[in-house]
Amino acid sequence: MAGMNTDLALLVSKLKHSFPEPPAREYDWWPTAPLTVLDCVLSLNRHYDRFCLPRVEQFAANHPEVQALEGLLNLIDSYPTPLEFSIKELNYRDERRAATLRGVTVWLMGAQERFSGATEMLRLREWARSVSAVKPDVHIKRFVSDAVGRSIQDWEALSLLEAAASQLSWDLSALDNEMWILQATGRKPE
Repeated sequence: MAGMNTDLALLVSKLKHSFPEPPAREYDWWPTAPLTVLDCVLSLNRHYDRFCLPRVEQFAANHPEVQALEGLLNLIDSYPTPLEFSIKELNYRDERRAATLRGVTVWLMGAQERFSGATEMLRLREWARSVSAVKPDVHIKRFVSDAVGRSIQDWEALSLLEAAASQLSWDLSALDNEMWILQATGRKPE
């Protein structure tokens, strides 16, 4: 327990130094749910500006008709496999990531139906506000590992981050977003 308290104190100190003002910015959503999902899935453990952003922008340019998750799922399923979709449409050969993209799309189609809102994007925003967990992205793990001075496991990063956000009375989702921006792009959040 003493180690956890020390780790928490180190993380809180680094958070205060990195973010003098409490993070308050929500995730920067794309204008449509399919682009937002592509962004989230493609950005996992990848450099955002070099890898993710160009692929999402190219998809948006190539498929302006895909405005809803159902349209994205239909496009994925129009290929023999999700991998073939990923290769052709995203210039990305990763079978597991392609399967993840399809799975997240299907899951969010169902999840957003439980929330009120006139559009799919509004319902997805409500869903996002309802969840308190953050993903243990490589960027988040790196930030927390740097703070405590050692390599940590996914569950440790999440546990420490949740405890730090609670101690500081900071919104966990906003903190996750700001940390990700800082780590993934090297830019200080605006």
